[in-house]
Amino acid sequence: MAKRGESHRALKFALYSSVTGDTISDLLLIVLVVPFAAIALQFGPLEYTAVLIFAFVLLAGISGDSPVKGLIAISVGVFLSTIGLDPVDGSQRMTFNEVNLYDGLPLISLAVGALAMASVLGQIFDMWRGGEKRLSGEEFARIKTRLPIGEFFSHWKTIGRSALIGSGVGMLPGLGVTLAAFLSYGTARRASKTPETFGKGNPEGIIATEAANSAVVGANLVPTIALGVPGNIAAALLIGAFIIHGIVPGPFMMTMHGELIYALFASMLMANGVHLIIGKLG
Repeated sequence: MAKRGESHRALKFALYSSVTGDTISDLLLIVLVVPFAAIALQFGPLEYTAVLIFAFVLLAGISGDSPVKGLIAISVGVFLSTIGLDPVDGSQRMTFNEVNLYDGLPLISLAVGALAMASVLGQIFDMWRGGEKRLSGEEFARIKTRLPIGEFFSHWKTIGRSALIGSGVGMLPGLGVTLAAFLSYGTARRASKTPETFGKGNPEGIIATEAANSAVVGANLVPTIALGVPGNIAAALLIGAFIIHGIVPGPFMMTMHGELIYALFASMLMANGVHLIIGKLG
């Protein structure tokens, strides 16, 4: 979309999808936090392994025309994740006695190096070869930048499906926003009548990933509140704040500190409104 000069519309699709997905997730959190506790207690290593294998298969299927390339990328990622101390016996694995590798490769550094730097280098080489055709002022003025709310909600199936996928992933501790985004993108592509347009300017690709990864945020508090198990790093920090104030997260938290929990729910819904306002201004 940016290459077509529609970067403004792409940002609006991302903002609206993010706010909508997060709001749906927050509402599901309010409704499902109590009954989910009984289901989540039954998840063990077998269920987590099945979810991860399903994610790997789906990633291979949506990685372009060659699933083999997707499987190679997944294998490299799994291999890199083994660097560090063994979680069972504490032995070193490919650390080369380097203390900084005991906790494994830093995810942020790896992502910046593999994704951001690759994009920057690609653009530098494109400019060196002659660059892409840039739009003139007259051509840019003719490009549609508005995004009517009716046009956005015409993709309601993708919005709802992606929000539910993100919420489902968020309710399982430790899976995170990346898995939700990939699962949602793959599902949207398979459900689309024109899957070949994904990655070539189809806004449903933006909607699927943004709605799903934002929906994880609210749902992550389900295991935090119901089980006392943090769903992500932010939830772990929240648990630490609770404990400092003498509040123990877990099944009895709803009955003993109900007013605090519902104040938290209200603040999350209000934050979505602030998110929309700041996003629009930006």
